[in-house]
Amino acid sequence: MMGMRSSSLVLATWLLVVFAPAAYSAAVDPILPAGTSTYVLDAGESLVTRGGGFTGMQKVYHLTGWFVLTIDPNSGTASFDRIEARATEDGPFGPDLDLNEAFRMTGLAGTVAEDGSIRFAGTSGDASSVLITAVLVGATIHLRGETTPPPLSADFFTYDLDAAAERQYGGGTGEPNCPYLIYTAEQMNAIGAKPNDWDQHFKLMADIDLSPYPGDQFRTIGYYISPGQRSFTGVFDGAGHIISNLTYTSTTTRYAGLFNAVEGLHAEIKNLGVVNASIRMPRARGVAALVSYLTDGTLTNCFARGGSVSGDALVGGLVGINLSGQIRNCYASVTVSGNERVGGLAGDNYEGTIVNCYATGMVAGENDTGGLLGVNSGRVTASFWDMQTSGCKTSAGGAGATTAEMQTADTFLAAGWDWVGEAANGTDDLWWIQEGQDYPRLAGERLAAP
Repeated sequence: MMGMRSSSLVLATWLLVVFAPAAYSAAVDPILPAGTSTYVLDAGESLVTRGGGFTGMQKVYHLTGWFVLTIDPNSGTASFDRIEARATEDGPFGPDLDLNEAFRMTGLAGTVAEDGSIRFAGTSGDASSVLITAVLVGATIHLRGETTPPPLSADFFTYDLDAAAERQYGGGTGEPNCPYLIYTAEQMNAIGAKPNDWDQHFKLMADIDLSPYPGDQFRTIGYYISPGQRSFTGVFDGAGHIISNLTYTSTTTRYAGLFNAVEGLHAEIKNLGVVNASIRMPRARGVAALVSYLTDGTLTNCFARGGSVSGDALVGGLVGINLSGQIRNCYASVTVSGNERVGGLAGDNYEGTIVNCYATGMVAGENDTGGLLGVNSGRVTASFWDMQTSGCKTSAGGAGATTAEMQTADTFLAAGWDWVGEAANGTDDLWWIQEGQDYPRLAGERLAAP
C-alpha cells in the first residue's frame, strides 16, 4: 500500500496508541466518514514527546507513515486497524522510537462522542493507561494523546502525541475489498501524482469534470518508457460513471491518455466512460482518450464518446496500442487523426484481443488507417465500425457496416452480443439500443442516454 508495505508495524503500533485527550479547539466535522480509510501522517505536524524515566529528560520524535482507521457511526465505535509508521528522534544521532512493546494500539476501544470526536482508551503493555482523542475536520484528522503510568510506578516513560494526517483520496485502503474512493477531480488528479499507488484498487464514486485542469495540468496515470516501468498495474472501477473534459496539448510529450500505461495480467479498467476528451499531441506515439499503452491488462465495459484525439502514430479513440491486452465490450465515438497506425478504436492491436467492440468516429491518417483498427496482428471477434461516419471503407480488423446497420440490434445480436432482455447470448445484459436513433450503449449508460 502506497509503497509502505514494509514490516514497520513494529513502530507503527505505537503511533496511534500514544494519542491522548488534550482539549482541541478546532470545529469537529459532524459527518464522520463511515467505513475504513487510510490516513497519511503530515511529517511536519506530527510529533511524539517522551518524558519520565530515570533521568526525566524529554525527547521529541517526528512521525512519518500512515494508518488505517475504521469508523462506524451507526454503532458509535471506531478502531485503528493497521499502522505503518516511524518515530525518529529530533537530532542526527537519535535512534528511532519503538513503541511496539509498550503499547497495544489495536486493542484500544474507540467511542464516537456526541460532538463527533472519537476517544480511544485502553492499556499499554506496561499497564500504563492510554487515552487518545481524534478530531476530524474535512479530510484531516488531528490526534492528541498521552499515556499515564500506573500509580506509585517509578522509571516509567510517558508519551504525548500531537499529530495530523490526511485521508488518502476519498476513503478506502486500496485493497481489493476496500478500494480507494474517488469523488472529485482533485482526487483523480492525485492518483497521477502517486506512482506508489498504481498497483492499488480504485473506485469512482461520482461523475468527474476535469475542466479545472486545462492544458497539460492533469496528471495522467502511468509512465510508459518500457514494459514494467511505472505502469498502472491495479484496478480502476468506474462504477458506471464518466470522466469528462480531459485536455492535453503538447509538442514534446511522447504519449497521452487518461491512463498512459496499463500493464499486467491483473491490471484492469472497467465500467468507465471518457467524454469530450481533447488531446492534441502532434509528435506523440501512443495517444488515446482512455489508455495509451495496454499490455496484458484488460479493458471491460468502457467507452470514449465525443471530443477528439490526434498524434503522430499509434492513435486510437479508446486505446493507442493494445500490445497484448484484452478489450471487451467497449466502444469509441471520437474523432481520431494521425500520420500512421490510426484507428477509430485502437491504432494498433499488436497480439491483443478485441471482443464485442465498435467504433463510429471520423478517422483520418496517412498510413495504416482504419475505421476500427489501423494495424492488427492480434485477434478481433464480433467487432464493427461505421463505414459512413468514420470515412473509412477498410480496417485492419472488424466488420464494416452502414450507419443504419450499426443502429440496429440484429446486427449485434447475430454476432453474439449479450443484449438486455435476451438470454440466448448470455444473461449479463450488457448492451441496449434505441434503434434508428443511436448506437449500442452499455447497460450502465442507461440513465445517461439521450
